[in-house]
Amino acid sequence: MNRLRPTGDRPAAVPGAVSGDVEVSVALAVNPHRVLRLLLGLAGTLSALGLVVMLLQRGAGIDSGAFKIVDLDQERNLPTWFSSLLLASAAGLFALHARRDRTRRTGWAGLAAIFAILSLDEFGSLHEELGQDLDLSGPLLFAWVVPGALAVVALGLVYLPFLIRLPAPTRARIVLAGTLYVGGALGFEMLNAAVVSARGSDTGILVGLVTQGEETLEMLGATVLVFALLAHFGVRGEVSGTPEDVPAPR
Repeated sequence: MNRLRPTGDRPAAVPGAVSGDVEVSVALAVNPHRVLRLLLGLAGTLSALGLVVMLLQRGAGIDSGAFKIVDLDQERNLPTWFSSLLLASAAGLFALHARRDRTRRTGWAGLAAIFAILSLDEFGSLHEELGQDLDLSGPLLFAWVVPGALAVVALGLVYLPFLIRLPAPTRARIVLAGTLYVGGALGFEMLNAAVVSARGSDTGILVGLVTQGEETLEMLGATVLVFALLAHFGVRGEVSGTPEDVPAPR
């Protein structure tokens, strides 16, 4: 059976195991690159609207209750729902890979569970309750970044062998996605904390710009991850397209 990669506008096919060792392919009416363009467009639109709202509020002193729906500094609005949906989609794709990849099923399933939790957290901001007993300042003013950073390091160490064994294109995309997401969620959060700690206020334009960067990077990271997981079906599975010399999974 040829191992092919997605090209052009051809849809990917997702192999799924049935009884015994028989494997079937289910065609998805989804092209990874089209999905990427769509999600990038949505993320860019939400980011741009959030920037306009932030400048009106913090720069011109204009506010409206309607702004909340696209304010990146607020919760339970369009940007939050979009980010939560991206993470939930990633969790679902991880679960599909766990179903079809018997040799790495535990690794894929673990990531599916982690991203399902992240999706719920994105909507409910549960992480902000972490580290509340820590009396910190400067970049660590928002104390949840301490357990958050430790969790990222631990996860990275545990999944490093798993990541190394992935095909190079998928590995590179996942690393890029993780860099964007963690850079926004932790890096920009610490920058935000440093600015607030130094200025004693979170109402300035500078803080607003940092928040814009944080949320935008999170959306971009989750978008790249969804693309990476969709494209991975083509790297390791069977799709319509041009043959690619990909070694059989171990």
